[in-house]
Amino acid sequence: MSDSRLTANGSADLESLTDMVHKLLDIAWGDHWGTFSEEKPVDNDADKATMPYIAYNLINRVHTANKTIKWQQFATEPDPLHKGETLTSYRCWFTCQVEFTIFDDTNRGATRLARKFEEFMETYIGYFKQEGISEIVFKEEKAPNVSTLYRQDLPYRTLAYEVRIERIMMISSYDLNRVDIVLNEVDVDLTVQHPSGNIDHYESELTNNNPVTTHLGPSGFLDVYNKNFPSIKGGN
Repeated sequence: MSDSRLTANGSADLESLTDMVHKLLDIAWGDHWGTFSEEKPVDNDADKATMPYIAYNLINRVHTANKTIKWQQFATEPDPLHKGETLTSYRCWFTCQVEFTIFDDTNRGATRLARKFEEFMETYIGYFKQEGISEIVFKEEKAPNVSTLYRQDLPYRTLAYEVRIERIMMISSYDLNRVDIVLNEVDVDLTVQHPSGNIDHYESELTNNNPVTTHLGPSGFLDVYNKNFPSIKGGN
């Protein structure tokens, strides 16, 4: 049985998009068409990089306009891995600027491959959206350029896209409860240096055979969750 906390529930992020592009390129153009990677050609040696070569890069990611910047509660369901616990899903929307840099041995080759890649992306926009990308729009082609970082000049073209995604986060009441329990069992062992230069040690004391501890729940680590996810405050 698959873990439902790993299910995107109809959403897809940038990693999902680039994985889809990689897979479809190999299907549409053949396994040996070239290289698609998050990394640009390496080793400062173009001879070691298989041409053609397409590199992708996230330029920025911002909250989508006209959408709330806070994570919104979407649904709560039983946790299939922990009886009596729940999984609560929250979602948020982002707009990303993504660039694809197309390298080839010649200017003509880079130009032709850029046209071919643009047509490829347009062809499969429907598929990307079907798989969970909210929207993907071509924005611009930047001025032609040539990289001089290698032993030979390497022409490249850059295509910029705007990609809107919906991210879904799963919060487990089991995890919250477990963290709360662990934090509340931490013994206090602090060393404090006063302005006078004296050093005092504060250690946990035993009262009724139980350590006196500092409560780090809602006033500590979990305040982040309680502030953003009030419906599951305290892990319930």
